Amino acid sequence: MPFERVLPISQLREILGFAYKVVVETDEPIIVQRYSRQDVALVPLWEWRFLKELEERVKAGDFSSQEELDDADEVDE
Repeated sequence: MPFERVLPISQLREILGFAYKVVVETDEPIIVQRYSRQDVALVPLWEWRFLKELEERVKAGDFSSQEELDDADEVDE
């Protein structure tokens, strides 16, 4: 599994602007931890939109193979 940047919510409150900039510039998510739970991630908006579109396609039965995923990757690049 790739490296995950995890920040406690108390620290994130203090550096939200910086965290925002890191996510935008690196395309790397930041996992938000509250107490011992990690339920939220800050991700680039393009990635969230891509995942939501993919989710809708899967739900609609429009997504059938790895080849389609590879084609979508090529379009984004």
